[in-house]
Amino acid sequence: MSSHTIDTKFGLAEVRVHRLARGWKAMLVGRHLVPYPPALHGPPARSEAEALAQLVAAVEDVQFAG
Repeated sequence: MSSHTIDTKFGLAEVRVHRLARGWKAMLVGRHLVPYPPALHGPPARSEAEALAQLVAAVEDVQFAG
């Protein structure tokens, strides 16, 4: 497991990336200012960098509440 900080339209967010049996998965730690958990689709990422990129894209798809 590794920890990262990503910059999103909601501000900085802490992310943990976990190694799975068949790939990698990134998850937000807490949700910070993200109004709801982002939806991740598809198979697990093939690398840690790809997992981070998938999560960043999913967070960018989250719409502002209100």
